[in-house]
This record gives sequence, structure tokens and C-alpha cells, in this order.
Amino acid sequence: MSRRRLIFGTILLASLLGACKAKTETLSLLVWEGYADPSFLQPFEQTHHCKVAAV
Repeated sequence: MSRRRLIFGTILLASLLGACKAKTETLSLLVWEGYADPSFLQPFEQTHHCKVAAV
């Protein structure tokens, strides 16, 4: 029974630690070439704490 608890505890700990890392939110924009102005994107990313990917 203690071996089962050890295995369960290890799996639980691994799943909790994996969920703790910070994730960067990404906003994907579908725009024509040249429409995603970097002078707008950089302040937007800093203000909203996300990454903008113009595709």
C-alpha cells in the first residue's frame, strides 16, 4: 500500500510542478504583409503582457 501512495504522490507532485510554470499568452493576427506596425505591437505587448504573432 505504501508503494502505491509513493507512486501516486510522485505523479501528483509532477503534475502540480508542471502546471506552475508561467505561460506567455499569444495573440495571433491574420493580416496582410506590412499591416502589423511594430511601433504599435511592442507597446501593446508590454501593456497587455502577451506576445503578438502576425501571420
